Amino acid sequence: MGLLELFLVAVGLSMDAFAVAVCKGLALRKVNVGQMALVGLWFGGFQALMPLIGYFVGAQFREQITFIDHWIAFGLLAIIGGNMIRESLSKEEECPDASLSVKAMLPMAIATSIDALAVGVSFAFLSVNIGAAVSFIGVITFVLSMVGVKAGSLFGAKYKSKAELAGGVILILMGLKILLEHLGVLGSPALFWKGGSMSLFQKKKVLVLFGSPQGHGHTRGLLDAFLEAFSENREWRVQELNLYEESFHPCVGCGACAKQEGCVFSDMDGFDRAFRQCDLLVVASPVYNFSFPAPVKAWLDRTQRYFEARFSLGLNPPVKKHRQAVLLLTMGSQDDYAVEVCTHQLERAFSVMNTSLSACVLWEGTDRGDGGRGEAQARARAIALEILEKM
Repeated sequence: MGLLELFLVAVGLSMDAFAVAVCKGLALRKVNVGQMALVGLWFGGFQALMPLIGYFVGAQFREQITFIDHWIAFGLLAIIGGNMIRESLSKEEECPDASLSVKAMLPMAIATSIDALAVGVSFAFLSVNIGAAVSFIGVITFVLSMVGVKAGSLFGAKYKSKAELAGGVILILMGLKILLEHLGVLGSPALFWKGGSMSLFQKKKVLVLFGSPQGHGHTRGLLDAFLEAFSENREWRVQELNLYEESFHPCVGCGACAKQEGCVFSDMDGFDRAFRQCDLLVVASPVYNFSFPAPVKAWLDRTQRYFEARFSLGLNPPVKKHRQAVLLLTMGSQDDYAVEVCTHQLERAFSVMNTSLSACVLWEGTDRGDGGRGEAQARARAIALEILEKM
């Protein structure tokens, strides 16, 4: 689903507000820009607020029901659309009075935006950029509500039922499209704002754990080469966590995670949320003393929460969504033992994180300069393209 689809959903949601605005214009008869804007602000503001609330409610359950999220999104949109169609075919024509007071407008603004609350829940399952989405919906509703007030004053309630009917059909079709995309019947290209700088809907996500203290060193060069293909692909977005900046607290072996899922230290909760949403995990790190640097090792030790969730709490798997992982490793010398140590540590952790280490790209001999840069970066690009082709 892209910008066009979001526009259609916004239009569909705003049809209830448009219909009420038409009635309000009919009651007012002679309207001015101030009255039109006031009605638009009421309806547009609540139409933006409700999906935001719904999004945060739905986000609480996203991980637990990710395998049926597309069915839920389809069901919600179909129910809302069906109800709008039913109301459009009803012979009852109840229009509000001409008052624009808080007492008169608040109930109408809430009533016309309840459907948007349910759509916001479905947005949580679609990995929507909620800030951009609700702003878009609010602006569309604001404009159409103003148009509705003017239309009502000029033409009466002639277009009220037609607007509700069109809105219901649009929402049902959008729900069906979401379902067919997730079932693989239709393609689903992601769509960005200008230049690809802000995505509205994203199907796939790369989570990078950067484990080097050097922001522009060999590890960064290898990572940049790997990510080139993803930056050019509009269906992916990249989130990076710098483990030196995150500075996760070392595991203290308190055993709390064996009694309740999670950790007594909340500093890794952000990683946990991002990890559960990602489709590809990339660990980029240098080798220090035949192993990972301390911040990477601290992160690895803290993944004990997933072992305990699996073996002490009986959650199998502790993380529902499966993902691939890639290790990008830079090393000053040439030593197979260090590579074995690093890959073994990751594989052990990933065994309870529903994650498969699918590739390792090694740039060795960096102490001797940049001689192996070209070969290592070419290998990283090739692995990235291979992953994109498969996923």
